[in-house]
Amino acid sequence: MTGGERTQLIVKQDNLDNIQKFYEIVQRDFSSEKFNENFLIGLENLVYRVSYVEFLALSMKQVPTYLPHENGTLLISAIEHILKPRILFPDKKPIYDSELTSKYTGVQFSGAEQGASFSLGTVAESYVDFGKYYMFIPIFFFGLWIGWMYKYFIVNGYNIIWGMCYSAPIFQFAWSFPVPTAKFFGWSVTYFIGFWFLNKYIIKHLDNWLLKKV
Repeated sequence: MTGGERTQLIVKQDNLDNIQKFYEIVQRDFSSEKFNENFLIGLENLVYRVSYVEFLALSMKQVPTYLPHENGTLLISAIEHILKPRILFPDKKPIYDSELTSKYTGVQFSGAEQGASFSLGTVAESYVDFGKYYMFIPIFFFGLWIGWMYKYFIVNGYNIIWGMCYSAPIFQFAWSFPVPTAKFFGWSVTYFIGFWFLNKYIIKHLDNWLLKKV
């Protein structure tokens, strides 16, 4: 989809060609000769991806031995990033996940120039900010925020069916280990605002229209 370039820009727009290329990759990587080897490699990568503890472990080696704790700087920056919409603050710096991860793990990661992005993650950022004990305070409040959103959607949805529809995507936010704090807050706040607007002005009309169709 990127035309063989190390970038995140999609240049291959022909869906049929993309499907054909996908088929070729599947034939190559899932051939009977290489299946066992590739399956084990994929399984190992999946475990690392789901657990997402490697970056936290590297951060704990790097901080505070070589770098001091940030004492809330990362959290404050994340909140400021949300409260300053780019349309009003055009000079707001973009989020470069790999730079933050490279700094606090001591390992150099490929960045946007190479078409890659490696996030330190909310948990690791909390450790860098507050240390191995106080890191759980903001994590606890993150959990309260997600739980409150879930309850709010269920209770305040136009009806119970729509409430369940609203709350289902919450589980995407709940699994926030690989997501940087700024994006975690930004996505969840944006989702909540979108829910409020749809629930107040749109869903009742859509629900009535669906009932008429039934």
